[in-house]
Amino acid sequence: MKIIKTIETYTMISLFLVGTEDLKAQSTFNNMELSFSNSFDSNYISEGRCNLANGGLSAFNTDISFYMLELNMWYGTGLDSDYGELQFSGGLSFDLNYIGLSFGLTDLSFLHDGSNDNEFYTELSYNKINWFTPTFVNVYSFEADGSFLELLLEFNISTQNERIGLTPFLLGGFDFGFIAEIYCINNFQTGFELSYQLINNLSMNGYIATSLGIWKGSFHENHTWGGISVSTDF
Repeated sequence: MKIIKTIETYTMISLFLVGTEDLKAQSTFNNMELSFSNSFDSNYISEGRCNLANGGLSAFNTDISFYMLELNMWYGTGLDSDYGELQFSGGLSFDLNYIGLSFGLTDLSFLHDGSNDNEFYTELSYNKINWFTPTFVNVYSFEADGSFLELLLEFNISTQNERIGLTPFLLGGFDFGFIAEIYCINNFQTGFELSYQLINNLSMNGYIATSLGIWKGSFHENHTWGGISVSTDF
């Protein structure tokens, strides 16, 4: 019932935003973009770790961009576990020909146990090739005094239906004191994302992923999980 009520509420909000599309030029600044998404994941995996004792995760995400400025709010709660996480991020984003560069700070609050952390993130992507996008993402944790680097390779597959997007991906995670006390290869992931454009600014997305633990430490785990989300932007 919790999932059904959340979906119904989010659907009503999305339809309202779609209905007000003609008014957005009067109610927002030029060059400002705003997006919302609501997601349900069968598990919550990050840096090769499972963050939940049981069940999946429900999350709500808001993104605001204005020229080079990017703001984000993300809230996730366990569906069957006592878990709550709230993130606020702020940063700058640049497009340099075919190079995308962004960096900023993230404040993380773990509501279930009262702990928190602050992170500095950088992201670099190369966008010249239409069917292939490599991306480097590095996160430095002030609490752990370590970094976690991810190399993401996305393959954009063309489909006969322009509303459908298919994106297989490969990802490698490298730990530099973020989790382990030693530098190591943390995990290898593979999977795919599938998106469907319902109407102009409303889409549904899904994914399946598998993570293989590489480091033979306490976080050496294998996981397979998936999720669905609904997103809108204006």
